[in-house]
Amino acid sequence: MNLLSVLGYYGKEVKLMAEKFLDKGLYDFCGSDVHHERHLLNMEKMAKENVSLMKRLQAYPNFRNQAL
Repeated sequence: MNLLSVLGYYGKEVKLMAEKFLDKGLYDFCGSDVHHERHLLNMEKMAKENVSLMKRLQAYPNFRNQAL
């Protein structure tokens, strides 16, 4: 899963599909498509705004980065 997708960076439709896959347990790996500082800043902002989603991610099997 691209973390920016599930956080809504690419729009509502992409976010909803990413969440649907997350709910079904279809992800084996979560990463990011970060190319520049703007992506990082948006990821940080969205993670802070989506506390419930971040808790879901942290509860996901194999979730490694508890700092998110």
